[in-house]
Amino acid sequence: MLKLIFLVVAGVISGVLESTVGLASLVAYPAMLLAGFAPIVANVTNTVGFAFSDSSAILASQKELKGQSKIIMKVIVFAGIGTIIGSLILLNSSNKSFENVAPIIIMISGILMLLPKSQRQLTETHMTWFGKIITAIALVLVGMYLGYFGAGGGVMLIAILLRAVNQPYAICNAIRNFVSLILNWISAVIFMFTMPINWVALIAITIGLLVGGYIGPSIVRHIPSKIMKYGVGIGAVVLAICLGIKTY
Repeated sequence: MLKLIFLVVAGVISGVLESTVGLASLVAYPAMLLAGFAPIVANVTNTVGFAFSDSSAILASQKELKGQSKIIMKVIVFAGIGTIIGSLILLNSSNKSFENVAPIIIMISGILMLLPKSQRQLTETHMTWFGKIITAIALVLVGMYLGYFGAGGGVMLIAILLRAVNQPYAICNAIRNFVSLILNWISAVIFMFTMPINWVALIAITIGLLVGGYIGPSIVRHIPSKIMKYGVGIGAVVLAICLGIKTY
């Protein structure tokens, strides 16, 4: 019973982090490991939980999502292709290889978030064809990572959106939440039929995620974009260091 209460509380905190900065796994993944679950079981269970709970963040982000359907569809197409590939890769991966890759990729994402935009990026309203191609490739790669290892994937997606979409953090974050909902469902459907899921733990952490996910978007509206951006970057670096210490 105490373990389930612990997972519900971890879910609330994770839901807030997921819907604000895309770092639910800063709490959810370590919490599952602390509760005694194997790395792949922890990741798969969390991913399915996010698929159910991201909907609450979407309900709370209707204001920011207005007029963004075109961007959302483009991101879903490219990242969705990557997610399917990543999920299939995970089916043939070991716990050890799974643990080794995570800290490195999350650290890169955190550093990317902390790098300032150039003056050209700040003033341009349209991307060049080269920029569009690079963004599409990046979205496919992020989708692969999200399908393979959800932990820290949200920060990678928001990092790309902040550089590719000339919109405030709150709007980019709402787009990320919507895209994450679709991508998590792609992975969840694959995982539910092919991977080990602890359903009791899933229910406990999902209850918390639903509550936290609804609270998050209202927080983002009242915090300056720059503070949110650097908060995401620092959080990703912290997560990478924590996972790196545990792994290596």
